[in-house]
Amino acid sequence: MSLTAGIGEMCFANFDDAVPEAQVRSLRKGFLHKDVYRSLKGNNNMAEFKIVMEETDYGSAIFEGQREDRFDVQLLRMNMKKKLMAEIQYLISQSSYPLNEFLTRMLHRYQIENVVYVIEGLKSHRQIEDLMRNADPLGDFPELKNVQPVDGDDYASLYQQVLIDLPIGNYFRKFLDEVTANAAADDQVTLDAKFVAEVLSDKSMLQIKHHLNKIWMQEFYTFCKTELGESSQRIMCDLLKFESDCQTIQIIENYGAQSVSDGAMTYSERKKYISKIGYLYPERYEMLNQANDFKGLQAAVESTPYQEMLANVKQAGAENEIEARGKTLGK
Repeated sequence: MSLTAGIGEMCFANFDDAVPEAQVRSLRKGFLHKDVYRSLKGNNNMAEFKIVMEETDYGSAIFEGQREDRFDVQLLRMNMKKKLMAEIQYLISQSSYPLNEFLTRMLHRYQIENVVYVIEGLKSHRQIEDLMRNADPLGDFPELKNVQPVDGDDYASLYQQVLIDLPIGNYFRKFLDEVTANAAADDQVTLDAKFVAEVLSDKSMLQIKHHLNKIWMQEFYTFCKTELGESSQRIMCDLLKFESDCQTIQIIENYGAQSVSDGAMTYSERKKYISKIGYLYPERYEMLNQANDFKGLQAAVESTPYQEMLANVKQAGAENEIEARGKTLGK
């Protein structure tokens, strides 16, 4: 290597990522360490907890809005998420492609959750201001307040006129394309707002969220696979495959033993929400989709790392079936 080339390489080393790298290293040093956890375990009241936490990088901001006579855990959680969101937004502002795009896409999942939450709230006649206050800070974006009430169940207009223009509008656009795909090939069907409204009326908001999350995960996986460096690609693809498998198991567990009249998905319907990027696809795909109870789910993941995970889950048969139904694997 010539002297000129060596100097040039030194001048431009880490040219794009030096600031965000320094920021991430600083944030990593702010993680709570063993001594802090040891101090927290010795706390006898919330005043002592507050003193310990204020000495960390979390500072006093996470206690904003707390009352002296009542400690609100939900408010603490929201303030901590706001702090995390501010740090992520700063990283985005200081980053170049592909890091800024990676962080933006990472937040899209939380934005999807918020949009679904707001739509559900509006259907229950809650005020948009109240919904905005309680939305997940990690999924906050300025256009969220544009999601307004609609007449009756005319959510087709909401999708076509409002949601399409959101930062996550691409996922809604692909969602509409997928749910109308069969009709698009039929010359006898007119793909107008009325038809879209009829299709959407048959889907619950939970089913729509599952569908959107599947699209997001596949898009994010493709981005990581094609745009990130080798190490980041390997780590993120592994994480997303695991997340995809967990989401598939979760969907099947939640809907497996329900009858169609109780809101369960048919096998063909359930396929629409099962992602095809996980480690369980394609070998276990059909077995998973055919599972209609917890034992069937265990059989579908036999001889995989998930077998032990499910073995540690309390079987639904040991509980009251009505109480057990709908519980998540994380509970």
